[in-house]
Amino acid sequence: MAKLFFLLLSLCFLLLCCAPSYTNSHQICKLDLLYQSRDTISGRNFIRQVPVHSMSGHLTSICLDRKDCRGKLGRALSLVGEVSGNYYNDAILQGKTTEELTSMVPDVVDATIDAARKLINLGTTRVVIPGNFPIGCFPIYQTASVRNSSTEYDENQCVKQLNEFAKYHNQQLQQGIERLNEEKPHATVIYADYYKAYQYLLRYARFTVNGWDWTHAGMDTEKACCGIGGKYNFNMTRRCGSRGVPICTDAERYVSWDGVHLTQKSLKIMARSLLFNIFPKLQCRF
Repeated sequence: MAKLFFLLLSLCFLLLCCAPSYTNSHQICKLDLLYQSRDTISGRNFIRQVPVHSMSGHLTSICLDRKDCRGKLGRALSLVGEVSGNYYNDAILQGKTTEELTSMVPDVVDATIDAARKLINLGTTRVVIPGNFPIGCFPIYQTASVRNSSTEYDENQCVKQLNEFAKYHNQQLQQGIERLNEEKPHATVIYADYYKAYQYLLRYARFTVNGWDWTHAGMDTEKACCGIGGKYNFNMTRRCGSRGVPICTDAERYVSWDGVHLTQKSLKIMARSLLFNIFPKLQCRF
């Protein structure tokens, strides 16, 4: 989900200008690179995914010296995450209680903030840290967390308890980001609100919208495009890509691609919302 989404973001950032700033003034310069710190290493042109623990080695391969490295990172935008999904996914699917999930949050938030801190210490001046999605709206979690009462679902048929947990994680993460901004005043650390962006996507999906070069008559917000079986067209043992699992004829009519990841159209809609909210906070002049 994040790979496709950040690829779209990177293309948008490439077209715009932003400058590292150690003062309150807004300056102009090109962003040369977008780093996404996750758990794999890959890179094509503008966007590069580099795990934080491998960042020093990566910089050694592209920099002439320490000053050159700080200069390169000063002209880059670093994305830390989305981290929490990988940590919480197994716990939820194993049937961990809300209390057990909640106890994991401090460690996850600390790990995320520490990763951002390390990047800033290496020379990054602009960091974006995404929060968690309303995970109770995803077919994989809805299938794993079936509720007996309709009152346990919200107006979007999402599992309330899981969404409340996601909100709690996001609140704790935002507090961590505030502390990091106070600790590193020369850098700009921004929270990317995936939760609100997904809510925007759901609103868009449920109504006919003309404009933004799009015309549509609603999207399926519950079922996966690629999948089989059950209310959500999702089966953990027969997931998208397995033999005999069909793919819908029009992915643009679906929010979810395979029950775990979003369709390209959904990512595009979310990106619009996120970019609108992120750019003003980057202290850029266009």
